[in-house]
Amino acid sequence: MRTCLTQMCRTGLALDHPEWIPSIPEIRSACEKRDEVNYSGYELSISTMDTSKFYCGGIICVTIDGDVTPCSVIRKGFGNIHDLPLENIIEQYRDELLFARLHDPANIKGNCGSCENNSMCWGCRAMAYYETGDMLASDPLCWNNPVNNLR
Repeated sequence: MRTCLTQMCRTGLALDHPEWIPSIPEIRSACEKRDEVNYSGYELSISTMDTSKFYCGGIICVTIDGDVTPCSVIRKGFGNIHDLPLENIIEQYRDELLFARLHDPANIKGNCGSCENNSMCWGCRAMAYYETGDMLASDPLCWNNPVNNLR
């Protein structure tokens, strides 16, 4: 059976429930099993989420409240369709919504910018945002990050 992993971020109800956030070893175990089942024989990994950088850098989300975000997990809006037409929001915030700066790995802070999986993964932007406040930071819960192997 193929699986789809979505990381739990420290936001919303999870702020009061740190026990909901899996540990680095739990994340690694889940990702390794997912890779074995879904990507057998393929050496690269998509890390903590089941979306590649091509998906994340090519979609936008409109929340139920009308906020336009770069990700269905990130709730930081770049405009609201109740205030401005969607095409105007996209025109004004295209780079932020499509993570344009991240297409150059040099703009990714920390390990994600130099990771061997960078050809298809740039870490979870939602995790980076909710853990560090910076969408350009490395995914702090990625099990491929050597810093996390020290935990």
